[in-house]
Amino acid sequence: GYARLAGSGVLVVADSRDQLKAWHGSPAAREEFEGVSTERLFIFHSHTIVPFTTLQGEIQRVGFDLAYASVYKDYRDSLGVLQRKLVRLTKEVGHDHVDVVKTYNSIAVLYKNQGLYVQSLAYFQKCLETKIKTLGRNHVDVASTCKSMGVVLQRQGVFDKAFEYLSKCLEILTQQLGEDHLLTAAAHMSIAMVQHAQGLLPEAMKSYDKSLEIKIRLVGDTHLDVASAYNNIGGVYLDEGDHKKALAFYEKCLEITVRAVGEDHPEVAKTYKNMGLVYWGMEVHETALECYQKDLDITTRAVGEEHMDVAATRMNMGVVYKSQGRYDEALVLYQQSLQTTIRLMGHRHRAVAATYRNIGALYEMKLEFDTALEYHQRDLQNTVFELGRESAEAAQTLYNIAAVYWKKQEWGQVVCLFEEALQIRTQLFGAEDPVTEDTRSWLKQAQAMQEKQLTGALDFEVI
Repeated sequence: GYARLAGSGVLVVADSRDQLKAWHGSPAAREEFEGVSTERLFIFHSHTIVPFTTLQGEIQRVGFDLAYASVYKDYRDSLGVLQRKLVRLTKEVGHDHVDVVKTYNSIAVLYKNQGLYVQSLAYFQKCLETKIKTLGRNHVDVASTCKSMGVVLQRQGVFDKAFEYLSKCLEILTQQLGEDHLLTAAAHMSIAMVQHAQGLLPEAMKSYDKSLEIKIRLVGDTHLDVASAYNNIGGVYLDEGDHKKALAFYEKCLEITVRAVGEDHPEVAKTYKNMGLVYWGMEVHETALECYQKDLDITTRAVGEEHMDVAATRMNMGVVYKSQGRYDEALVLYQQSLQTTIRLMGHRHRAVAATYRNIGALYEMKLEFDTALEYHQRDLQNTVFELGRESAEAAQTLYNIAAVYWKKQEWGQVVCLFEEALQIRTQLFGAEDPVTEDTRSWLKQAQAMQEKQLTGALDFEVI
């Protein structure tokens, strides 16, 4: 059914996923709304009102199943549909058919969007193997899957393998399409992101600059792709601590994006978020909060309250309040962010682990050490579940727990935790890694404290 809204708008009510799919796929079903601007057409489904243009754009970009999952956050239903489709297709046309490959890819993307990277990689691998078998190793579609696998591996923190797949992607695209192509520029961008995540800032800047040069040559300096490049370069300057240059690039990005899509767009919100990070780094807290509030307002209007971007912005605002010593206000925002993240992603997601980490750190600053440990332990459980006990993220969480026990002067616990963190970091990054060396230094100090405690020589307060 449908209802007329004030201002000649129309609200279409779709009771089920199948009804929504049938309605969207049938132009005849929409003839009764002829004369109604698509900007005034809204869809009500699954307790959510979504602009028709938003849903239509996502469907055109990724197909109905992935669009449905993205817009309505109904990953389980979409995954079930795709799994059943995969079984049917393999029986009807075999494992090597193009529709089977597309379904492998869609399932992989669904898992990726949920942060389930192991499962995502397994399906991308099936997709890659079938493409190589049917198209050859140097096909553009093979490059596309190599890029997808590189992105997932980067999110896992497996940077060497990510770089390997993305380099293969770039090699294929350069060979097949040439250097002056937007897909080649995107491959340079993806490599830059891996280098950036590794802290290889000069290398990342070089790759970002290469991507930017190609984009400007192809689409001019006022295109959204160029704005994206400015945004990423601003991120490098931010990580280098050059806040003025970072802000300059973010402002360039904002100017292009507003001109291209208007003020009320998620890309504009993202730029305000990044500007908030700069001002927070400069300790200009009130301006940072203003930027985050603009981000929150735009994002909420665009996607509603129940969205991960809203949760992330509330977390950022909480960080600013924490920096100001406004711990109770920060805690309210952290808890709001946590509840939204759990509702959307479930209890075991990495974003939930990150929120537990921030809440633990906040209670630590409030000197409520037992509560801090409770949240850090939850962080560790989620991190181990998703990434394993031998991951860099697990090592960092062990370090965080050790820091709380240090303040409690429980040296036996501190030593055990630092020993495990040191072992993980040494295996992953080597003995000469700066953070590994720092961990070794803290371990030695903790061992000395433990020895003094055991001999009764520890007669001073550790701060």
